[in-house]
Amino acid sequence: MTVASTITVKSAGSDREIKMSYGLLTVLASHVGDPDRIPFIPMDHTLRDAVMVEMLAVREKGRPVEPLTAADIDIEMDDAENLIRWAQEHLIGFFLRSAKELKSQAERITTALAPSSSGTAS
Repeated sequence: MTVASTITVKSAGSDREIKMSYGLLTVLASHVGDPDRIPFIPMDHTLRDAVMVEMLAVREKGRPVEPLTAADIDIEMDDAENLIRWAQEHLIGFFLRSAKELKSQAERITTALAPSSSGTAS
């Protein structure tokens, strides 16, 4: 699943491009915690607000320049919903890639630890 690395939204009356960097994705993943919570981002107001604040914060070198609260966010509802969906798609991809890599590592370890079939019989 390939998701665009940037999205443009109208915030405070002007276009704003948001880039899903590794740093932002990591911050969002820490707010979400468990991948099972991703579908609940639009419905859980605390989680939704945290995700929106992180994505819309003005950043310099990956860090927010000034504090932002949900009440400060000036964005159209359609753009907010699109932004949340975009974040969800990135988070799902991140967790799926992590799970696939974990499975691959487990298979390599299992294979490496398996008894050799070329051993001698007694």
